[in-house]
Amino acid sequence: MSTPRFKRLIECYVPIYACNFRCDYCYIKQNPSRDFESRVEKFKYSPEYIAKCLRKKRLGGTCLINLCAGGETLLSEEVVELAKYLLEDGHFVMIVNNGTCTKNIQKLCDFPDNLKERLWLRFSLHWLELKRLNLIDHFFDNVKNCKNNGISIGVEMVASDDYIPFIPEIINKCNDEIKSLPEINIARKDPEFTTLTNLSKEEYIKTWSVFNSKSFDLKLKTVGVKRREFCYAGDWSVTLDLGNGNMSKCYSCFLQNIFKNPNSKIKFEAMGKKCPLPYCHNSHLWMAIGNIPTLEFPTLLEIRSKECSDGTHWLSKTYQDFISQKVYENNKKYSIFKRAVIKMSHFVKSLISKLKHLIRKVFK
Repeated sequence: MSTPRFKRLIECYVPIYACNFRCDYCYIKQNPSRDFESRVEKFKYSPEYIAKCLRKKRLGGTCLINLCAGGETLLSEEVVELAKYLLEDGHFVMIVNNGTCTKNIQKLCDFPDNLKERLWLRFSLHWLELKRLNLIDHFFDNVKNCKNNGISIGVEMVASDDYIPFIPEIINKCNDEIKSLPEINIARKDPEFTTLTNLSKEEYIKTWSVFNSKSFDLKLKTVGVKRREFCYAGDWSVTLDLGNGNMSKCYSCFLQNIFKNPNSKIKFEAMGKKCPLPYCHNSHLWMAIGNIPTLEFPTLLEIRSKECSDGTHWLSKTYQDFISQKVYENNKKYSIFKRAVIKMSHFVKSLISKLKHLIRKVFK
């Protein structure tokens, strides 16, 4: 069976604002005006309706769809239901979770094999919370259960200063349990987008380099680097709020609401050279899939796949083949004319914004 063409990445924000953890580096906990809700609310739109809005035919082909909540993604049974609908339609699905919601993880393990080979559970290793709640063994049991059931897995950990005294302990436990080390993500201070650490850059790199994490090494190279190349985010990748259906080019720049009419055509449009972000803080996804064709960057497979010491792999062969592709291999690049139109639209929007600001200032 041939590998489906990787058409787009859909980064979905799942409307869950409850969590069973309280990590100090969490962007919600960092914000004093926000807090987690006490219980998980039902989605405004049913999983079946959301999946209908995200069907392959409407999106233009097979997509990689990431499901991640503000709280803990797998606290809701609706996420499991949504994942099944998306997989049945032929998409590849990733679910970011903290590895403790055993009941819903088991439901995913009970999916048919042809669905599980396109399912990837990205387990966030929140060491101190697992330790505080006595859930470390529970976490690794769930990771191994998924892997043994044919689901692709990944283990990721935030490079928090609080974890530094426990690094030897974490390395030993991961080698014993999953025969590999976790990938490392940079701790980010919101909303400044700076690195959340008290260490110097040299100390930070030296401390976390013991994990030999490809994603950590690559993100270090992109932190603080303003992207000025032509970027196809907004066309080849989008962000989507599953709570209201609002689709954006990246983490800003609203495109349209795709839930109001599930039969309407989605008007994808590339970001171009006017990215409003100080740097691509999700470079291990956006840049890895090939949103900037002129930029040499490893594939998502090269960054995220790991071979364990026992010879097994984190990802299924089906998943490996799919994310070894770049989206620019499966999409048409814009003509000079179309790029000029986007550039002009950015100029007009900027001019209108400045005029509105001037008018408000004059009347004030």
